[in-house]
Amino acid sequence: MVDLYNFTVSEKICFSKIQQLENNILTMNLEDIANYCSVSTATINRTLKKIGFKNLKDYKLSLNSPRNLTTQNTQTLLEKKIISLIDTLTRNELEIYIDLISNSDTIYIVGFGLSTSIALDFCLNLRKHNKNCVYINDSDSLKIINEKQLTSSDLIIYLSYSGNDSDMNLFASIAKNKAYQFLITSNPNAELIKTCSHYFSTDNYMLTQSFNSRIPLSIFIYKILNFYIYK
Repeated sequence: MVDLYNFTVSEKICFSKIQQLENNILTMNLEDIANYCSVSTATINRTLKKIGFKNLKDYKLSLNSPRNLTTQNTQTLLEKKIISLIDTLTRNELEIYIDLISNSDTIYIVGFGLSTSIALDFCLNLRKHNKNCVYINDSDSLKIINEKQLTSSDLIIYLSYSGNDSDMNLFASIAKNKAYQFLITSNPNAELIKTCSHYFSTDNYMLTQSFNSRIPLSIFIYKILNFYIYK
């Protein structure tokens, strides 16, 4: 049990909120946590040291200690990719995507299969911040957009692990040059890249073939939302 006697008020608040985050903290960097706790990064570091950890990385390792699994090598590569996305994606790198969202009148967020929950979460969070968002979760719903007059002020965001869905590709070719199209994928060789105006790849497609992890996609969406909301 942690003795809070020598903690400042800010450190006590910080400690409480870090505990509430539980394993969600694994997808956050120091600045993210400071924003969440409404304290400085220095307060985060002091709090972690007072509860027995050298730094944030040391604390994360305590939550996600390695296990002896047959897929250990694949997991190690994926973990490196996840850490890279968390720690290296900056506002400057994401600015083009944040600007696209900010300057669009209507945003269509398209995600099929296992990506639907990420797409829905993305859409709902943008709606909370007064963006006109339409959630598309299957090929039949995608056809609805055909009935509308797309313009350059509209944005279509495709969330696709492989980026090779045939219905998405067909629609993207129809919508090309009518609206901005943005692909978020795990596959740097995705077919959709050819028809989209912009794309971002988390580059983990070949690392996670055995279980098709969408974790890097979720992290990228989180980073966009975080910078968009606190812009």
